This record gives sequence, structure tokens and C-alpha cells, in this order.
Amino acid sequence: MKRYLTLFVLLWSTIILMAETWTNVGTGTWCDDIVDTWRINDSYQVDYKSWNVQIEQSDERPNVFRVQPYARASETLGTATYDSSYWGKIPYNDDNVYVYIHVVGRNRVYIEGFRYMYYGNNGYTSSKYYLTVKQRCPENGFDCTHYGNVSYRNKVDDIYFSPGSFEVTRQIDTGTKKTRYDRAFVALEFPKGILSENIYDKDPTEYSDIWVGRDHSIEWYDVITKTNLVSSSYPVKDKVISIRPMEQSSTKPNVFRFQPYTQASETLGTAIYDSSYWGNIPYNDDNVYVYLHAKAKDKIYLEPYTWFYFGDNGYTSTKYNLTVRQRCPENGYSSKYYGKLSDDGKTIIFPVGAFETSGGYSGKTTYTTEEFKLVFPAGVLNDDVFNFVEPDPEDDSGIYMGVTSFNTTLKTLPIQRLSDTTKNTFFDFINGLQMDNATLLYYAVEKSIDALGNPTYPDNLSNAILVTFTDGLDQGSLAMNPTPKNWRNYAAQLHTKIGNTKIQELPLKAYTIGLKSADVLDDEQFMFNLTQLASDDSNAHSVANIAEVENELTKIYKELNSRTTKRTISITVPMMSDGDKYRLTLDGTNASSSAKESKRWIQGTFSIDDYSLNNIEYYGISSTSGTKVKGSLNGLYLTFTFDDCRDETGNILDIKDEDIDEWIYIPSRDDWQHNVEMMREGVIKVEDIKTSAAIMFALDASKSLGDQFPALKTTAINFIKRLLGEYNAVEDIRVEAVEEPQDWSDAEVYNLQGVRVTNPTSGFYILRKGNYTKKILLR
Repeated sequence: MKRYLTLFVLLWSTIILMAETWTNVGTGTWCDDIVDTWRINDSYQVDYKSWNVQIEQSDERPNVFRVQPYARASETLGTATYDSSYWGKIPYNDDNVYVYIHVVGRNRVYIEGFRYMYYGNNGYTSSKYYLTVKQRCPENGFDCTHYGNVSYRNKVDDIYFSPGSFEVTRQIDTGTKKTRYDRAFVALEFPKGILSENIYDKDPTEYSDIWVGRDHSIEWYDVITKTNLVSSSYPVKDKVISIRPMEQSSTKPNVFRFQPYTQASETLGTAIYDSSYWGNIPYNDDNVYVYLHAKAKDKIYLEPYTWFYFGDNGYTSTKYNLTVRQRCPENGYSSKYYGKLSDDGKTIIFPVGAFETSGGYSGKTTYTTEEFKLVFPAGVLNDDVFNFVEPDPEDDSGIYMGVTSFNTTLKTLPIQRLSDTTKNTFFDFINGLQMDNATLLYYAVEKSIDALGNPTYPDNLSNAILVTFTDGLDQGSLAMNPTPKNWRNYAAQLHTKIGNTKIQELPLKAYTIGLKSADVLDDEQFMFNLTQLASDDSNAHSVANIAEVENELTKIYKELNSRTTKRTISITVPMMSDGDKYRLTLDGTNASSSAKESKRWIQGTFSIDDYSLNNIEYYGISSTSGTKVKGSLNGLYLTFTFDDCRDETGNILDIKDEDIDEWIYIPSRDDWQHNVEMMREGVIKVEDIKTSAAIMFALDASKSLGDQFPALKTTAINFIKRLLGEYNAVEDIRVEAVEEPQDWSDAEVYNLQGVRVTNPTSGFYILRKGNYTKKILLR
């Protein structure tokens, strides 16, 4: 007991010594439009109120500030609602929640996500109303940048955030979460001189392949919804929706996205009227994105989108979706329905009939009967937009990766394509991670799953993977999401979510690696976490040290590499005869032996009607091409292509051109005749095709890792280097041939893929003793 008390005192002393300290730098003014996003009563609008707050600056990180804007909310926000029978005016709640503000640069300010219990539990109602507020930026896990800006003025300096910068989610007790965006500016005024340029981050993390928020509005002249109304008695007449903000792709400047329907209940208004009880029932708010491609001034189109526009609203539990599709070549229609840029340089006009709507309340398919207009701000649709040449879609293939670290908060590097261009972004992010208290394990996994579902990946995506590393139990996730009520429910719900998640129709494969820290006493909960946060029990791994963490990551890499690399075999043969059976041997069987002796072959019966091999059988090999493969005829020759060829263990098929031979079955002799005229040069093609993968890495950064944290960061970077194909586990190699194993009892043995082995057989291995490493050949 004395030993544990001593450890506790030492640990607590360390936490105190490492705690961040803050200095009050004066009084500022908080200008709020966040709470009004989910005001309790429309008769009592918060309506951009402002009040004084005390501002504190971090002594360790001078570009980080914090305030408590809602500590006196009952006074500063005032009345939330009114009860004429007894209670009178009922105010918003006071809450001492801190809001942390990071001033990375003059045009790059962000606020960490925070949670405010803004109403309820007050005598009038026992329900608790929560607001979870997140600025829409990469640091908070979003794929877009809606940063705040610093403004230097005569008497004060301020930070301001444009409308739509914050995602505001309301939850009543543990009920359904509903999300909106703030609708006006949010700002914080500082005493003059505090926001000096010398506090800016000198080496900020750079993000690529991100959506850049533009502080402009687009005017959307809605003629689309009015073609498929809920009720003809309430037509959507010439509604002009001001959409703010919009976003532009950082890598494809001719692609924009925006959300026309976030306030549809107001902008489109009444959908139907119910005289018996409900009265006017509006269209639904929906945060669906609409993507616009400006390929040329006369070649502008929208991607198809589906809008949940009515229902599930009390009046009807049925959900009615409206699917909108522009009738352009990209969607299988005519080029006459492209949008065109007008002479004013900002108005895009889509012709009559350009859009097809289907589904909806009527279930009918209709077409727009008027021109549809989109008006951009002047100067946005410039030459840089229309002169951009989109890369070949195949260039987008590769590994798409994101990283989320977790302790008291989540820090996220959004998913982006891993390449030589972006690798330093990953390395800098991981190297910059700092340990802190708490372990938001469940919340990090929940948000990592959501993050995997956000991007649009290449069509050749073949794998979706979540890798979670933790050294302990969850601490704090229920504060972020109290709905599950206890840790066991939270973990079980995440297991269900993992099993139900599809990423572009692919199942999510989730791995966990657990390095149990000394403060974990509940082994059952530790293992329960590992299995529940994995897609299968076999993907849950408990390890003893950082070296074993690297071993497990190496295994994941090898499995991933085998699944993202596909070997395709194309074989060209002379024209075949209808109804005859052919066998292609793939293991070097030739005329000196017999096709019957082959251990690896493909055979099928030829049909001249469509030049196909039918009723194909595979032996010692598998292929995704199936039981029928059509050949392509070129002159006198047929070419058959077999996709994703693998051996009986599921590994990529190891084969060379000279291993392939063709045979024809002779029924009268029950034997196979070898095609001696088959030429290999130029008629057999073995090629590897790389597919794409999406990976999210959730990385524990809690203080319980202690001095192992630097090694963990190195291990994570090595994993990324492996994915890039540039990691070399051995830096100092001597080649030595030995006849038999030496005494390796105090050494570590690795194969050439970096996986540790305990019973090496013959072959090359890496032997490591202390800091000395050598490559050996075991015979």
C-alpha cells in the first residue's frame, strides 16, 4: 500500500508541475450568435448579444487564450422562454465552461470544440438542453477551413468568425442530436496590443486537399423544389436562398460546394397545411452538400444529390427524399443541359429542363420548367477556375489517411492522400503531438468512423481501415456524448457502428492495439475495449511493449498491401474452337510433362458466340473474374484477362511469363494436348494494379504513456513510411552467413518485412542485439 501511495504522490506532483498556467490579460467583449442558433423560444431571440468577459492567456502557449462566455448567461443572454401560469421569465443557464481560442495566424484562428448546458434542469423543466459547438476547421476534424480572422483597430483588436463557421448541435438529455450552423458573426474583442504578430505560430501545420471556406454568399434561385412540391397549395414561388458560406476545393479550384437547405424551414417555408392540429408545416432543414464543377464557361454542372426535404416531423413519420440530377453528360444525358456563365461573370444559368427531380412526396419524376440561376460573388469565377485542368481520375488512386490523437481533447489531421507532397504534413502533425490527461478513447473512435465516411474516394477503393492504439481505459468520453450512459454501452454501441459502417459500400475493418499502462487494474475492461473497438476479435491485439506495437502495425501493413495490390494476367492465344475445353497452366507445366500434373490452372469451355470462356474452374488459384470471362478479338488472336489473381493462401499470385502454357482437351484420349505454337513474348502480360485504401489512425496521447510516447510517435511515423514504400527498418547491416542458429536467447529476430519471429527457419533475417543490427542468412 505504501508503494502505491508513493506512486500516486509522484504522479500527482508530475501533473501539477506539468499543468498549464494562465495569466489574465484584461477585459474583452464576447459577441454571441451561437446560442440563438437553437434558441428556446422564437419570441425571445438572443439576436447577437454582447457582454464583457475576462480573457486569459496561456503562459506556455502565448497564442492560446481562454474565456468563460456563459458564466453569467442568465444575465447576459437573458430570457429563454416565458411561462405565464407560474414561472414567469425563465433564463438561460450559467455554465463555467471554458472556450479555448488558438491564434495560429492573422487569418487562421480557431476555437476548440466545447459543450454548454444552456437550458433546463431549472425547476421549470428537469430536462437538460446541451449545445455542442465545433468550429468547422481541420483542427476539429472537419475537411474544410472556416477560420476566424484577426482585425487590428484603433482602440481594440478583435477576432471575428463569419456566419456558418460553427456547427452547433443540440441534444435534450440523451435524445436525438440535431445540427445547424450559426447564422451571423461571432467575435471577441481584445484589449489593444494583446494580439501582436509575435504570438503567431511560426511553423503551423499545413493541410492539403481541403475545402477552403470563402466569406461570400451565393444566391440560389430555387426552381428545383417547386417542380416536386409537397402540396400544390403552397408553391415555392421564386424563392431566392442566400447561401453562406461557400467552399472551394484547395486542389481543384474549379470545384465548389455549398449547402442550400440548412435553413429550408425558413427560406422555402410552408410545405403543407394541416387544419386539424399542426397548422403550417415547413420543409426540412438539411445539411446536404451540393457540388458544382466549372469545367468551362459553357460547361458547368452539379453532381446529383438527395435532399431529405419533408417528413419525420410529427405530422408524418415517413421520410421523403428528393433526388436531384442535372441532365448533363456526366450523369448520362445531353450536353445541351450544361450551365453557362453569363457576360456579367458571376451568374450561371441552367436552361429549362436541366434538372430532373424524383421521389419526393408524390413519388413522381419531374423536370424544371424554368431557368435555374446561381449568382456567385464578383471575381470568384475567374480565369484560375476555368483554366484549371483536372488531373486524370486515375491519378487520385492511393492511400487516403487521417490521424486523430486523443487525451483531454481530440486533435485531428483530416483524411488526405498520402504522397511525397503531403507526407511532411503527417510527420509534422505526429511530431507535434503532446501528452495530456484523460483518454477520450470512445469519442475518438466514434469521430474517426465519422471522418472515414466524409470524403469521396476514388472508384477503385478496395479497403477502409480504422487502426486504434490505446494504453488504457476510456476517461471522459461520456462527458462528450452522455447518451450511452456507461462505458460498457458506449463500447458496445461502437462495435455495432463499426459492423454497420460502409465506406463506399465496403465494410469497415477495424484493428485495435492495446499496450496496457501500469495504472490499468481492470484487465476485463481493457480487453473488452480492444475487442469491442475491433471489427473482429482476431483484429484485437494486446501487446507488451512499443516494439510489439510496431510488429502489429507491420502485420496490418502487409495485409493491407496484399489487398490493395492486384495482379492481373492477360493471355493472348490463337482463335479457339466453339465447344472445346481449354486449360491454362500457371506453374511451369510444359510439353515435357502433362497438364494433369499441374498444381495451378484455369480451365473453361469456349463459346464463339461472344468469344468467352464459360464454366471456368480455378485450381490452386483464385480470381475475381468469376466463371465466365469474355475475350477480346484482335485479328486471329483472343485475349483473356483474369483480375486479382491470388494463390490458395490468398496472397498475390507469384508468377512469371514463362510459367504459363495453353492446353486443349482431347476427349477420345482423356488427355490434354499442349499448344506448342503458343508464344510468350508479347502475348502474356502479368501486371500489378494498385487500388486505393482509406485509413484512419486513432492514437492515444495520454500522459500515462510517459517516456514511451516519443517511441510511439516514431512507430506511427514508421507505419506511414511503410505505406509510402520508403521505410527501411535496418540502418546498419552486415551480411553474415551462418550454418546454424547462434545463441539468440538475448536477441530479437525479425524477418525482412520487420515482423518479429520466434522460431526462424531457413532464409534471411535481421538479428538485433542492443544497438547492433545485422542481416543473417540461416541455412
